[in-house]
Order: sequence, then structure tokens, then C-alpha cells
Amino acid sequence: QSKPWHCLKSLIKALG
Repeated sequence: QSKPWHCLKSLIKALG
């Protein structure tokens, strides 16, 4: 897991 931003961004997008 070099950059977990992908999952984080996806989650934020789903919430937003």
C-alpha cells in the first residue's frame, strides 16, 4: 500500500 489515497478519495466521493 504505497498510496491509500485512492481508496480514501473514492470513499469521500461516495459520501459527497
